[in-house]
Amino acid sequence: MNKLLTISIPTYNRSSNLQLLLDTLIVELNGFENLVEVIVSDNASTDTTNSVLLDFKERFPSAVIIRNEKNVGPDLNISACFNSATSKYVWIIGDDDLPKSGAIKEIVSLLNNNNPHMVYLQSEWVVKINNADQGVRNNSYLIQKMNREELAQQVNVWFTFISGVIVNKTYLRTCVTGAETPRFLGTYLVQLEWVLDTLKYGNDFLYISSPCVLATAGNSGGYTPLTVFAVNFPCIVKQVFGKTSTVYKNIMTSTVVKFFPSFFWCMRFNHSGGFEKESPWHLINTELGEYKYYWCILMPIGRFPKYISKLFLWTSQIILKCIKK
Repeated sequence: MNKLLTISIPTYNRSSNLQLLLDTLIVELNGFENLVEVIVSDNASTDTTNSVLLDFKERFPSAVIIRNEKNVGPDLNISACFNSATSKYVWIIGDDDLPKSGAIKEIVSLLNNNNPHMVYLQSEWVVKINNADQGVRNNSYLIQKMNREELAQQVNVWFTFISGVIVNKTYLRTCVTGAETPRFLGTYLVQLEWVLDTLKYGNDFLYISSPCVLATAGNSGGYTPLTVFAVNFPCIVKQVFGKTSTVYKNIMTSTVVKFFPSFFWCMRFNHSGGFEKESPWHLINTELGEYKYYWCILMPIGRFPKYISKLFLWTSQIILKCIKK
C-alpha cells in the first residue's frame, strides 16, 4: 500500500545542511513512519554526504537512498526525486531548507482531511538555519482555499521555490503522463513541469500563509538567476498556459510588480549572496517587453546609473504599498 506523502531530497555536497535536515525529519516523523516515505537522491557528492546517509538509513530503515554514479546536474536529480516517489503526495525539500517544528504533523492532517491537488507552503527566510524551532512559532496555521487564478496571483514566481510546493502526484498522473525526458531540462526549473501541470489541471488548492519551511537566503548558486527567473520562467509559464490565459497574466503581472524590482536591484548591485553575474537584457526584453512596467520601472532599475536606479526602486516600493492598501 502506497503511503500518503513522500518527502524527497535532492542533495549535492551539502553534508552539514543535509545532516540537520535528516536529524529534523527523524524527530518530526516520529509516529508518521507508516504515512511518510523519505527519499534522498545524492548527485555524486564528494564530501561526507555518504556517511550522513548511511547513518540516516540505520536510524530510518525505510528510507530510500539513491546514489548517482556521476553528477547528472540539478535538473535530472530533482526530476529523479519526483519520479521515484511512490506516495500520493510529493514534497521535494531542498537540502538547505528545513520544515519548521510541527509543520509535518499539520501537513499530514491537512492532506488526509482535505485531499487537495496542490498545497503551497509559506516560508521564512533566514541567513543561517540552526534548528526547526527557529523563527516565528506557529500556534495555529492560517489555511486558505483558493481557485487556480487566485493561487497564481498569490504565489507568482514562488512556484519555482521547490520546498514550498506539495503536489498530488496520483491525481496529476490521471491528467498527464510523465515525459520520459523532463520538458524543461536545462532551465534550472525542471520542477515546473509537475507544479504548473497540477495548477493547470487541478481545481483544489490550499495556501498555508503561516510559515512552514525555513529557507536559507542567498544559498543558491551555479546558475544565472536573471536568465532563470526573467527569461526561463516567463517562457515556461507562457508555454504551459498560453499568453492569453488569466493564469499566465496573474502569475506574470504579480511577478513583474512584486518580485522583479528588488530582484533586479539585488542582481545588479550584488546583494544576492554570490550569484553569477550576467546581462541577458536582449532576452529579458523579449519576455518582459510587453509590460509597460518593465520599460518604466524595471529597465531603469537594471540599466540606469545607481543613484537614478535607486529612485525607480523607491517608486516601485511606493506603487506596491498602494496596491496592498
